[in-house]
Parts: sequence; C-alpha cells; structure tokens
Amino acid sequence: MAVWKQSSGRIVRFNRACEELSGAALSDVAGRPIWDLPFLVDDDRAEIRESIERLAASHEPVMLDRTWIDKNGSRHVIAWTVVALRDAAGTTSYLIGIGSDVTTVRELERLKSQFISMVSHELRTPLTSIRASMQLLIAESMVDNDAAGQLVQVALSNADRLIRIVNDILDMSKIEAGEMLVTPVHTRVQPIVEDSVKAVRSEEHTSELQSRG
Repeated sequence: MAVWKQSSGRIVRFNRACEELSGAALSDVAGRPIWDLPFLVDDDRAEIRESIERLAASHEPVMLDRTWIDKNGSRHVIAWTVVALRDAAGTTSYLIGIGSDVTTVRELERLKSQFISMVSHELRTPLTSIRASMQLLIAESMVDNDAAGQLVQVALSNADRLIRIVNDILDMSKIEAGEMLVTPVHTRVQPIVEDSVKAVRSEEHTSELQSRG
C-alpha cells in the first residue's frame, strides 16, 4: 500500500492496494486531507492531523500503526513507514507512506502476550507455595542435619530463581508490547556466580558432577 500526500496532508496519489482495501477510488480522495478520509477510525483523526507537521519535519523514516475500515466494515491495522520528500532547498514537498496490513500479526502478538501472562501467573502460584514451605522449614529449624539444611537452602534459592524467571518472562512480554521502560543498572556478578556454584554443588550427592574452588 502506498499513499503520496502534500506536506499539508492532502492526498496526491493513492495506489491500487489502498483502493481495494478501502473501497474508495483515487478520484474520491484526491485533494482531501488524510485525516478526513471516510475509512479512518474517528478516534485517530485528531492524532493524524496533529502528526503531519512532525512527519514533515522528520529527517528519518517514521513508523506508526493506523486502523483502516474496509469496504465490508472490518477493521485492519496498517503499519506505515512515512518518509518526507524534500526539494533542493530542503523544504518538505511530499510525505510518502508505505503500508502493510499487519492485522493478523498484531492479533497473534496479542494472543502470545495473553498466553505468556496466563502461563506465568499459573507457574507463580505453586512456586510461591514451594518457597513459603522452604522458608518455614528453615525458620522452624525442622531440618535435622547440616547437609539437609543446605539442600533446603539451595531449594529455596532455586525457587526464588524460578520466580525471578517467571517475572522476567512477564517483563519481556510487557517490553515487547511497549508497556515498560527499562533502565540499565550496574549489577554485582559475584552473588550471581556464588548462587550458581551452590546450585551445582547440591547435585554432587546424586551425580558424578564435581565442582572445584
């Protein structure tokens, strides 16, 4: 799909793919402001109108999603890449939009996020219960010897790690959906390595694996 419009936002060209999806011919839309097109969602019109100046001033391609209503009344999510075409003086003459119908892709992304969220929450509940049981064993001194106590401590540490993994999965889902801002911070490596060594050493009693150091 491709749309050519003046820097003011009025339609100049409108290719066949746009005509087939919208049911509108070029003669129906030529010269009209893009925010005034009949197949747009009403909630998007003000945002589209306000974005024209920003798109015309941009020196980089701008990617955005817009919803179109087809000739049968169904909604389609169109992913647009908009580029400003400038003259020799550097003034924006036209805005060219290249779009793809990503309705199915966006729906699959939504279902994936929903599935991840559901599974993560289902895992978190039993893990929290296991963690609480381990903490109770330690707090009430229910472990008879030091070796068993160490194994319980390792089990508690692994339960905490699994809970963190579940939380990380949920966070990644939010990041992919654009619902979370991430701020990098410095992290000490030593505690992470020590936890890993403890987890490996707990397997020495039941396997041929041996740790050193």
